[in-house]
Amino acid sequence: MVMKKQSFITILLIVLMSMVGAKAFAYDLAMANTDGVTIYYNWINNQTELSVTSSSSKYFGNVVIPASVKYNGDNYSVTSIREWAFYGCSGLVSVTIPNSVSSIGGHSFAGCSSLVSVTIPNSVTSIGEYAFSGCSNLTDVSIPNSVTYIDRGAFDGTSWYNNLPNGLVYAGKVAYKYKGDMPANTHITIKDGTLRISGSAFMDCFGLNSIDIPSSVISIGNNAFNNCGLSSVVIPDNVKTIGENAFRYCSSLTSVTIGSGVTLIEEDAFSGCDNLESVYISDLAAWCKIRFFVESPSHSGNPLRIAHHLYLNGIEIWGKDGLFFALKDDGTMELIGVNPQMKTVDILSTVTIDNTEYQVTSIGVRAFEGRDDIEYLSIPWSVKSIGEYAFIDCGSSITVNIADPESWCEMELGNEHSSPLSSAGKVLVHDIETDQIDIPEGVTSINSLTFYQCRCIKTLTIPATVTSIGSSAFEDCTGLTTLTFSEGLETIGGSAFEGCTGLKSLTLPSTVNTISLNAFKNCMGITDVYCYAEDVPETHEDAFDVTPTGSSILHVPASAIKAYRETWPWSDFKAVIAIGASGDVDGNGETDKDDLDAIVEHIMGRTPEGFNVEEADLNGDSEVNAADVTIMVNMIK
Repeated sequence: MVMKKQSFITILLIVLMSMVGAKAFAYDLAMANTDGVTIYYNWINNQTELSVTSSSSKYFGNVVIPASVKYNGDNYSVTSIREWAFYGCSGLVSVTIPNSVSSIGGHSFAGCSSLVSVTIPNSVTSIGEYAFSGCSNLTDVSIPNSVTYIDRGAFDGTSWYNNLPNGLVYAGKVAYKYKGDMPANTHITIKDGTLRISGSAFMDCFGLNSIDIPSSVISIGNNAFNNCGLSSVVIPDNVKTIGENAFRYCSSLTSVTIGSGVTLIEEDAFSGCDNLESVYISDLAAWCKIRFFVESPSHSGNPLRIAHHLYLNGIEIWGKDGLFFALKDDGTMELIGVNPQMKTVDILSTVTIDNTEYQVTSIGVRAFEGRDDIEYLSIPWSVKSIGEYAFIDCGSSITVNIADPESWCEMELGNEHSSPLSSAGKVLVHDIETDQIDIPEGVTSINSLTFYQCRCIKTLTIPATVTSIGSSAFEDCTGLTTLTFSEGLETIGGSAFEGCTGLKSLTLPSTVNTISLNAFKNCMGITDVYCYAEDVPETHEDAFDVTPTGSSILHVPASAIKAYRETWPWSDFKAVIAIGASGDVDGNGETDKDDLDAIVEHIMGRTPEGFNVEEADLNGDSEVNAADVTIMVNMIK
């Protein structure tokens, strides 16, 4: 039975070897050089270039690879040497590689035991794994700085490598391999200008305790630090890729800092790092974009599969359903960012960590910066503040759902880029789309910036419980056409309604006593302002800056007309008339010269038919006289 099993294995091995051989010897062209040496090629890049490959005939002697080959009248560049191309060519003594070649494939010269020298031109940028391994007589190797990628074992077993002193070996701009036994508690500083840490460069270096990787490094190869004694490592921002098994079995590793430039961490990069506790990052969006190559979750390259803590700029953060939170000093959570792939964002009101529930009370600085691809955002009642620039550069098409308008009115916003409503294409209140905002009864003040640049609002109603409106609360709400204040409002903050160009008229309740700088600046559509305050409100001189007061009518209580006329900026209105009087004495819906003529006729004792005395008493003194004529002249001029 044992013999049968062994025979089967032998046959299987023979079959496999024949399959490998058939694949290795598959070439497309065989072209003889002028020196009579035949070189074999494969077509690559849609048959526009050639790659040197192998055949059943072994290369031997001195081989000169041409820069190009003429075939059927056309010249084709030779741009690479394929994997296994010269593998096992024990009679090969030297090889000349032309400047047209950019890559030397894995195992391409492995086992060429008679190869004495090789000149690698400065066109070559990559050398594959074990490319020259086992070339025991290869003593002369020149590696240009153009080479930025050398894979593991590329020069193992060569005389060139064996004759180098112990320590870190550099090849071109690659930290190739640490040679010899590394002493305990070794610190390595990789030299500036190095672009890559080669595969297996420090593998099994138990003595490696710490390493400084310069900012020039862009990639870390497979198994580069496998089974090392590192206790911590900082991956600089310029590193793009971390290869598979790169830090595997680094059992002393407790912390790792991942640079913001990393885009790929391959499988098992941190597997076996059983004492890894902390991962440090500086850019949450960049972290979320990293691809963790994985065939199964248990082999993911994500260090958080093992580590217990993630820190953003030194602050510990937690992830939940694509949302990232940080614990604040008051014991509540702050949303600091979301996964870049998320386009629908439902912010949680609470987060449970280690069986403890935390309330989400804020959105952090720049949490959504640049996220112009977000389609839907829901903000829960629990959120009380939003940090500076939280929604800067977020476009103008987010559907924003306000779960609790009362809480929203009390929201503390860091600056003019903090409110998502400035990026809203639609507004939902309690999940219902609306262009009408009714501030709930019970709200006493509307905080600054709460509806800043919310262009979706058309109708706004403010209840009697509101006594103050904060600065810029409704600034640049250009869609607002209907604004209703209730009795009880006292203070209107700076720029509160600046830029509300859709407003045609404005009615201020009798309780208003303070109107601040630019409160109604640039409200270009206004033609009439009704102010019921008997006492002229304390009004900043630029409260109506740019707004066309010079062509607008101010309607005030009759008893206060004189005071308003004598107080800036109210005195800048085209005309100040009594509330209830419009000057439309003939009732045709317009105030014009016909009404002026009718008033004059009435004063002269020739009262026209249908004359409305109440409409003619423009100054509210219960008489129609020359003063009303003066007002009417100002109104129609």
